Amino acid sequence: MDEYIDLNGNGEGLRVVRETEMQPFVAFSASLEYEGMVSTFDGFYAMEFDTDFGIVHIPVGKLEIDLTDEGAVRQALLRDDLTEGIKEDILEFRQSVLDGMVDELTIAIFCEALLPPSAITPFGTTYFTYNGHRMRNVRTHINGGNSAWQRIQTGVSTRNAAQDVATASIIVAGNVSATVGFLGSAISLWQHAVNVFGNQAHTIVPHSGDFLQVRIIFDEIRQRTYREFGSTGWVWGLTTQQITMRNIGSEQHYANNGNGINITSFRDINNI
Repeated sequence: MDEYIDLNGNGEGLRVVRETEMQPFVAFSASLEYEGMVSTFDGFYAMEFDTDFGIVHIPVGKLEIDLTDEGAVRQALLRDDLTEGIKEDILEFRQSVLDGMVDELTIAIFCEALLPPSAITPFGTTYFTYNGHRMRNVRTHINGGNSAWQRIQTGVSTRNAAQDVATASIIVAGNVSATVGFLGSAISLWQHAVNVFGNQAHTIVPHSGDFLQVRIIFDEIRQRTYREFGSTGWVWGLTTQQITMRNIGSEQHYANNGNGINITSFRDINNI
């Protein structure tokens, strides 16, 4: 039997399955790998919702895709259990690999449609209800995405650029969502070079072979929310994103008349 939780008395709530009916999903524990997800010891997953009435779990299946593998991407795009919107996301992430923006990228997709038949049989389809409408979410997780090194300056102006660079920002939809320092303080990358090499740094002669590059390690959660429209089926209505920077790195290279100098920095962070 279904259980309906009315969140505010206005028909907004969650339709879930009672835990006694969800035998394959009874022993949930927080996923250490995927934020906002819970899992069982034998590999089943559920989305976790924290409501005024307690924690609610909606079971989902999982599909993992290595976006550096062209064959794996092609097979995913042929699947009938992925929506066109999710396939668009796969192509977008794949393009970032092809464009050299990302070196390593594996995504994990979670949705009810990916549940194995053995999991669906005991309790049927699950979804949540908002304003009387059936809704469901599809989440795509990126863990440890590794951006390729991005050169932000080359040539004789590299030192001047390094004097001006102290932070990096993530920009989503045209707005800065997070800013972090490369070195955990307000000092510039050039000041870092001076701290490392002392007076030798001031003797560097600008050269056409100089360059400054940066890269980040990041996690991303992208969630698409769908609403059911009668015979039309499930229609996409909203996409939300969360990007977390995990590590930020920089490299300065100065040719220095054949006596090359490399200055690197790497910092572990946890900034959303």
